[in-house]
Amino acid sequence: MVNYFRAAIFWLSFVSLTLILFVWLVLVVSAYKLFRPSELSHGAHWVATVWGRAIVLFTPGWHYEVFGRENLPKPGSKPVVMVANHQSAADIWALYLTGAQFRWLSKAAVFKVPIIGTAMRWAGYVPIRREDRGSHGSAMQASAKWLREGVSMVFFPEGTRSENGRLKDFKLGAFRLAVESGVDILPLVLRGTRDMVQKKSGIPCPARLEIEVLPPVAHLPNESLDNYALRVQNLIGQRLESSPRSQSKVSARSPNGLDRQRI
Repeated sequence: MVNYFRAAIFWLSFVSLTLILFVWLVLVVSAYKLFRPSELSHGAHWVATVWGRAIVLFTPGWHYEVFGRENLPKPGSKPVVMVANHQSAADIWALYLTGAQFRWLSKAAVFKVPIIGTAMRWAGYVPIRREDRGSHGSAMQASAKWLREGVSMVFFPEGTRSENGRLKDFKLGAFRLAVESGVDILPLVLRGTRDMVQKKSGIPCPARLEIEVLPPVAHLPNESLDNYALRVQNLIGQRLESSPRSQSKVSARSPNGLDRQRI
């Protein structure tokens, strides 16, 4: 009974927040089109960030902390290619909790979802079809364009979600993009997202989410893409097995001024 009650609250909040914030998004997009058309996607992403944070905030039993926020690129600074381990569909909510301005690759099918797909197009997110080589090329070109415009890109280099939480081998696309664009890789470690929603049930579970932003990793002279990817993969893998709670805590100040969010 408790699980169904929790699920009812979650889905009611999810649908309500999505509809309310979509109306707000329409107003934001309209205002940007009139006064700041070149920054329209920035405004849409900001609303998406509010949406992701609100879903976590209003779901009973979900708690989160962000560590290493000072490693995120500052406004106006050089962008990065952000790479994170992939455990669940909730991973994107975790990334929104950083408050960073970024664009990310998503399955093309998601762009067909009513309301959410429209919001994603306005935010400038990049569609990709896994088995379509041409789609991969277009996605990389779009990603490179965002980096040239000073906007960071997010990749899940495992390609698909890990079923058991263990890190899978990284694909090279994100690393090739970073090297060709002359930017660093910013590793992020996500813990707890696979516990947030029961697989194939839609029932949210009590979960503790940790987002750890590691320092940027530069490509070394004469380093192959395979070694670059492996170096970052090992770094994320090592951190995934531990927790920043066992060390001196890095500042976790959130955009709303709170040092820690506990729901």
